[in-house]
Amino acid sequence: MSQDVFIAYDRDDSEAARQVQEYLTDAGFECYRDVTHIPLSAEWVTAITAAIRECHACIILVSEQSIGSEPVHQEMRFAQRFPKRFVPVLLSRDVQPSEEMVFFFGNIHYAYADPSLETALPQIASAVARVVDRSKHRVAYDDEAGVRGRANFHRETAFGKDSLGLFTGEDSCGVTTFERDA
Repeated sequence: MSQDVFIAYDRDDSEAARQVQEYLTDAGFECYRDVTHIPLSAEWVTAITAAIRECHACIILVSEQSIGSEPVHQEMRFAQRFPKRFVPVLLSRDVQPSEEMVFFFGNIHYAYADPSLETALPQIASAVARVVDRSKHRVAYDDEAGVRGRANFHRETAFGKDSLGLFTGEDSCGVTTFERDA
């Protein structure tokens, strides 16, 4: 199952990564972080690359440690191949992203965890909401009545079985049939 976001971080920033993951999970996003999603005895590289390939966006926690972290840079390079949207989060205004990070981030506006990460979490969630494919996001359908009210197309079909036992239905647009089970 694909995740909404992959969180790339240096091990020294594990607590910040945990806080981001918990906040986004509480906000309804599905987050992938290696320590919570790679099962014991799984091949780390295989699990990480599959998670990046299947996610919708990547949060990069930028710190003094992560700018020199080869695994973080490898994750960014791999994500760029697909291409994934980046949400750069600078854990301090004093940190300068590496040249490679600046290249991958392009003209993306950074989220700054200042004065603290806790105060930046709503901003991070808002950025994630803008880059995640909302049609695949479970929260988009929590309020069915609201979603139907905002929809610009609505169609209901009453299904029944025909003489052969196949499901068919009629509505104002014509006849609907199911060819096979999904």
